[in-house]
Amino acid sequence: MCGIAGLYDRRMAGRADQAVVQTMGKALAHRGPDGQGTFCWPDESPSLSLDIRRLSIIDLETGDQPIHNEDRTVTVVCNGEIYNDRQLRRALKATGHRFRTKSDVEVLVHLYEEEGLGLFERLRGMYAFALWDQPRRRLLLATDHLAIKPLYVAEQDGLVWFASEAKALLADPRLPRQVDENSIDTFLTFGYLLGGTTLYKGIRRLEPGQALVISPDSISEITHWQLGKPGPDGEPAEELGEDSLRARLDRAVELHLRSDVPVGLFLSGGLDSASLLACVKAVSACPLPTFSLGYAGPHGRAHDESDHAARVAAHFGVAHRRIELAARDWWSRLPAYVFAHDEPNANPSAVSMLALAEAAAAEVKAVLVGLGGDELCAGYPFHAQLPAALRWSARLDRTLPHGLRKLLGRTGPILQAAYPRVRRRRGLSGALGWLIARQRIAFPAPELLQRTLSFDGLASSGQQRLSLYGPQLPVSRGVGQTTRAFEQLLAPETGASPEDLVQRLVMKTWLPANGLLSLDKVTMAHGLEARVPFFDRDLVAASLRTPSYRRRPGTKHALRQAMRQELPASVLHRPKRAFSTPHGAWIDHELADPVQQVLLDRRSLNRGWFEPAAVRALVTDHYRGAADHTEMVFRLLIFELWQQATMDGPPHVPVVPEAGR
Repeated sequence: MCGIAGLYDRRMAGRADQAVVQTMGKALAHRGPDGQGTFCWPDESPSLSLDIRRLSIIDLETGDQPIHNEDRTVTVVCNGEIYNDRQLRRALKATGHRFRTKSDVEVLVHLYEEEGLGLFERLRGMYAFALWDQPRRRLLLATDHLAIKPLYVAEQDGLVWFASEAKALLADPRLPRQVDENSIDTFLTFGYLLGGTTLYKGIRRLEPGQALVISPDSISEITHWQLGKPGPDGEPAEELGEDSLRARLDRAVELHLRSDVPVGLFLSGGLDSASLLACVKAVSACPLPTFSLGYAGPHGRAHDESDHAARVAAHFGVAHRRIELAARDWWSRLPAYVFAHDEPNANPSAVSMLALAEAAAAEVKAVLVGLGGDELCAGYPFHAQLPAALRWSARLDRTLPHGLRKLLGRTGPILQAAYPRVRRRRGLSGALGWLIARQRIAFPAPELLQRTLSFDGLASSGQQRLSLYGPQLPVSRGVGQTTRAFEQLLAPETGASPEDLVQRLVMKTWLPANGLLSLDKVTMAHGLEARVPFFDRDLVAASLRTPSYRRRPGTKHALRQAMRQELPASVLHRPKRAFSTPHGAWIDHELADPVQQVLLDRRSLNRGWFEPAAVRALVTDHYRGAADHTEMVFRLLIFELWQQATMDGPPHVPVVPEAGR
């Protein structure tokens, strides 16, 4: 695991200044505290410069990067792990390739020699790499099948910058530091960005399974992996039942345990992380230390799963450490989270994960994480609810007159306007939330999906967002870009069953742009490698080839059955719970004063993106109890802190006194 950075001058004019690229690398030092490597071509007035900051996980002695082929005509820097490197190494040696290290990364240069741009078909891992083909003057930039490892790219005036984090790109003053105003609506709608867009003008993130082939003559894109598509060998549909799931998960965990440094496990006490621990016990004699997170104070108890985690650790007889957060601790880490994340992301649990990563990094250098069980096994409630809604929408489209359906759709704004006003009244808010969710079937499928996956009307609403937008915000372009970005992700799924469509769409939206991205940023902020066995490429492919009717969406039935012999009943039959944070209660109580200080500060109100009077009204309504705008308050807070970090310097939050604990 590393941080990589580089600059390529397509004009071959010697503008890839190595000193600039080393400055970019310094911005990634937290990702790779164990060493640095550089490469430039040619040596004088280079047109390509690479920098890598290494976190040593495999081959501590000889695995430094960049890594070259035998005659140094192919060079690579890579962030991540190639889990099937031993198999590939044997095959490549058999064809005459000579290896000089034991690093998993070295297989990339030799595999490229053999397969060219077809090398991706044989890779099983998580990675973002830059590979330089000197004879062809060709640069290959690529991410893995789910973009578990991020890679940011910017192009301007024949120059191509790339790095593991956007902040490294901005270390070059030639790249302007500007907000992409067209993406603000997407962030406020979803709480994260969609596809490869970022909130930096001119900077994008490579999407899952995407590669760029860059030469002096052209820049072309390759999609080397697609959700739901058959493998290169045309494998037929496969039922990922309990036996095959367990065998594949055991194998994935075994591969993800490969390391020359200590590995731990984030344990929540839920089914997914407990399943990983059971697999670890099955495939390894070395017990892993486990880490869990708990919350202090009365508002934290409802979100604290650490007791469950401790019982699971005791069941398997492994060491366990609990980290506790209070409101003041969480708040003090918010600026570090915003800085680490690079782009605004309203994921309150990721702030908590940052604290967990900090504690774990003191004992291990890599951790297994249970993220992915729900995506792999269609375990979220909406995996069952949303396909039913899609079928109802299609039925209404066939049977309900257009005018009547349009009239039904118009009830949405009325319900959405009322929801924040009654949200604090549990019974009434539940009923109204149910109506809002059911009313969405009046919309065509694309709009129904976008509204549901963005929790439209519940977390925020279109009319609420529009009321906030100020003179600098191009409302029509911004709203249109949100819809276009969503529909672009939806387009390849034409013809898929509702169950397949929902499963794939979640893996195209929330997962790469929020779940996996946040995990990478908060762990690597402390030089800790996060590994996600549920997202092993072969396991994901098998899951997506399984007929939808066998998955029992919303239940994770196959995983529960696969683990029934080893997990206690308290884990197997425990209702689904998301990894959550009591940020809502904290924002309302312990953190009420500092949150309002940030949002109502003159600098924040006068940036021009939002109408000051509308922001004041929203914040005032929330804190006097007239409405519950928790999600929008938090998104506006994150957006302001991101602007401070990006445009003004280090973000700052008011100190919470000890009484706030």
